[in-house]
Amino acid sequence: VSRALARRVTAALGVQVFFLMLGLGVIAPVLPLYARSFGISVTAVGFLVTLFGLARLGADLPTGHLAERIGRRPLLVGGALAAAAGAFGFAYARTYPELLLWRLLQGVGSAATTTAAAIAVTELAPPDERGRALSLYQGTLLLGAGAGPVLGGVLATRLGPRASFLVLGALALVAALWALRLPETRPRTPTPTPAPVGHAAPARDPRPLEAWRTAAFWTVSLFTLTIFASRSGGQTTLLPLFGADRLGLDTATIGLALTVLMAFNVGALYLSGLVSDRWGRTRAIVPGGVLTALALAALPSATGTATFLIWAACLGLGIGIAGPAPAAYIADLAPPHRLGRTMGLYRTIADLGLMGGPVLLGWISEHLNYRAGFAANAAAVAAATLLVAVGARERDRAARGPGGRP
Repeated sequence: VSRALARRVTAALGVQVFFLMLGLGVIAPVLPLYARSFGISVTAVGFLVTLFGLARLGADLPTGHLAERIGRRPLLVGGALAAAAGAFGFAYARTYPELLLWRLLQGVGSAATTTAAAIAVTELAPPDERGRALSLYQGTLLLGAGAGPVLGGVLATRLGPRASFLVLGALALVAALWALRLPETRPRTPTPTPAPVGHAAPARDPRPLEAWRTAAFWTVSLFTLTIFASRSGGQTTLLPLFGADRLGLDTATIGLALTVLMAFNVGALYLSGLVSDRWGRTRAIVPGGVLTALALAALPSATGTATFLIWAACLGLGIGIAGPAPAAYIADLAPPHRLGRTMGLYRTIADLGLMGGPVLLGWISEHLNYRAGFAANAAAVAAATLLVAVGARERDRAARGPGGRP
C-alpha cells in the first residue's frame, strides 16, 4: 500500500469513527434521565451506564481474533450496524430488561468498530508515520465524543430524549454505509513457493515472539491502563465533583474547564505522534506521563477558577502527549500475523482502566477526600511512567532510521 493511499484510508477511517462517536456522545447527557423515566432506581441507572463499558471490555479481545479471521471491513460495517440497532431498539424499549439488551448491543458494536479501525490504522501506517496516523485517529474520535453532548442536549430540549437515540441510530447507519466504501486492510497470507525438485525446502522463517509474552507489552499496557483511568476517573469524575464541592464552581465553569482540557488534549495529539515517530515512542510516553501525574497531584491545590483551569489544561496536555505513542509501541512489538489479537488484548487492558478508574478513585475520594483520590491517580500514573522509562526500550528505531525516516 502506498503512503498516499494509506493516508487517505486512515482519514476515511477517522471519519467513520467520528460519526459513531458523535452519535454516542449525543446520548451521553440524555441516557440517565431517559432511563429514570422507566421508574428504576439510581443504582439501576448506574448499571445501565456501566453495561456499555462491560460490553466493550468483553468484545475487545474477540474482535481482535475476528479481525484476523474475517478481516477488518466486516467488523467496521457490522459493528456500526449493531450500534444502530441498539440505538433504535433503546429508543422504543418498553421495559428495563429491554434497555439492558439494547445497551449491551451498543457496547459490542462500539467495540467492534473502534477496535477494527484502530487495527486498520495501525497496520496501514509505516512505522515512521504510525504515531501521527494514530494521533489523527484518536483526534477524530475525541472530537466526535466531545461535540456529541452539546448536540444531544439541544435535541433533547427541543424534540425530547428519544430523539437523541434516533440520531445515534442514524449516525451509526451513516458510519456503516461509509465503511462499505473502505478497502479491506488485512494482509494477505503469502502462498509458499515449492522448492525445486532435488533441492531441500527452504527453512521457514521463525515467527517473532508474541507481543504478550514480552515484559515491554505489559509495561506499556499498564501505563495505558493508568491513563485511561485518569480520563474516566480523574478527568471525568473527580475534576467536576471537586470543582463543584470544594471550589463552589457552577456548571458553566466546570464545562469550560472540561472544554479547555479537551482542546489541549486534542491539540497535543499530533505533537505526540510526531515526537514518537521521529525520536521514539518512549520520548512521548514518559513526558506525557510525568505531566499527567503532576497535573493530577496539583489539581487539589487549586484555589479558584484561574488555577482550576490552568491545571485542567495541563492535565489535557499531559494525557494528549501520552495519547497515541503507547498504541504505536504495542504495534511495533506485534508480529504482523498477530496484530489483531495483540491490539484486542491491549484495548481490553485499556478498557479495564476506563471502567475501574471512576469506581476506585470515587471510593477513595468518598472515604478519605478528593486530595487522596487525585494523589492515588497521580501515584499510579507516575509509577507506570517510571516502569516505561526503565523497562520499555525502543523497538522501532531500525525501521524509522536516522531522524525518524526510513
